[in-house]
Amino acid sequence: FIYYQDDNSAQWVDAAPFNVGIITQLTSVAFSTGTVAAPSLSFGVDTNTGFFAPADGSVSYSSNGAGIVTFNSTGVVATSYFGDGSNLTGIDATSIKDSGGNVKVQGNPNGVVVTGILTGSNAKFTGIVTATSFVGSGEGLTGVASTDNIQTATEAEFLGGVKISGVTTTSGLVDMNAGGTATSFKIEDLTSGRVVLAGTGGEVEDSGNLTFNGSTLAVTGSQTVSSNLTVSGNVSIDGTLSYLDVTNIDSVGIITAQEGIQVLANGLTITGVSTFNDNIDLQDNDKILLGTGDDLQIYHDGSASYIAADDLRVTNAAVNETLAKFVNGGAVELYYNDTKRLETTNGGVIVTGVCTATDFDSTSDARLKTNVQVVDGALSKVNNLRGVSFNWIESGQPSYGVIAQELETVLPELVHGGDPKRVNYNGIIGVLIESIKELSARVDELENK
Repeated sequence: FIYYQDDNSAQWVDAAPFNVGIITQLTSVAFSTGTVAAPSLSFGVDTNTGFFAPADGSVSYSSNGAGIVTFNSTGVVATSYFGDGSNLTGIDATSIKDSGGNVKVQGNPNGVVVTGILTGSNAKFTGIVTATSFVGSGEGLTGVASTDNIQTATEAEFLGGVKISGVTTTSGLVDMNAGGTATSFKIEDLTSGRVVLAGTGGEVEDSGNLTFNGSTLAVTGSQTVSSNLTVSGNVSIDGTLSYLDVTNIDSVGIITAQEGIQVLANGLTITGVSTFNDNIDLQDNDKILLGTGDDLQIYHDGSASYIAADDLRVTNAAVNETLAKFVNGGAVELYYNDTKRLETTNGGVIVTGVCTATDFDSTSDARLKTNVQVVDGALSKVNNLRGVSFNWIESGQPSYGVIAQELETVLPELVHGGDPKRVNYNGIIGVLIESIKELSARVDELENK
């Protein structure tokens, strides 16, 4: 064939009749732009395979209606590459962009940074792979190893077991679960039943002094609690409970001390009701102090026991009936049915009511007396007295005696007090004796006449 072109057209002419080749110069050929499904330059009956112009300055090749490669001023853009690329030379590609010109793959000295989702059925990476997220179950991943770190922005899920050698540091929560049910977390060199603690360096270790069997926490040896210890059940202590610089020991339940509680200093302050099922053992001069100013003290000094108070009142359990009063520098009062029956005074004892005894002795020793004189005019004094019967107003009890106000005009020395007035009946005996003696003398005188 001979390609023939003039100013108006171009065509191929069968050269067989001429048996010679004719060479002409082609100045320009204009094709339609075509499309990827109908390229403007195709071959044979394969009309969807060939070349077309998708845009000014670009020529593309399509195969079976699919774009394969595009040539433009910036280079070559292909939808896929085949082969291992071992024969490719002179390729300097630091980035791969999308159709909008956005960089999706960026190469750097440390590896490749992919922006967006990286999808592949078979990919091999050497170095560190960093991504904002990973999609998929990862069940096809094999041979994943890290000599440095595996870092994720949110979380990592391991479908099988994870074996870690060396020190593992986590900055957040390590949450282990299986379908919402907690699974076991095994650490070697831990003894069953022991309480796991954090060591001084943050390491996990157990303590032989702390054990827990699921219901009981056992403490062996000396343990120091530097903060609050809250116990909602019973606490049993076989040894010594020591505490320093602790303000309160609070217990919702019962504190049981098998060997007692020893307070070495600063005392023991108890708020609320305390029940003691055994003795409270206080040594000599150890005091029970009651009141803000230690107003009541109970103690034993080794030879005598003391209840010390400025003013002491003994009442019934309901505190509505007085049994006795002890006033500092004053009287001792004894009560019956909340009524005072006995009172000590600076002059003796006052008894209100009947005082009963098998006998009364009055002190009358001559060694205790001075200015002793025989009563003069005893009969005249007796004649100025009245012996009366009466009833006590308070009790209605009948009695006999004298009236204090009347006796006071005759023998004022025998009347004491003011409210009420009191009579020394023993003093009247002396007057009565001398008055009888005067009567006896007069009777003898009359009989002798």
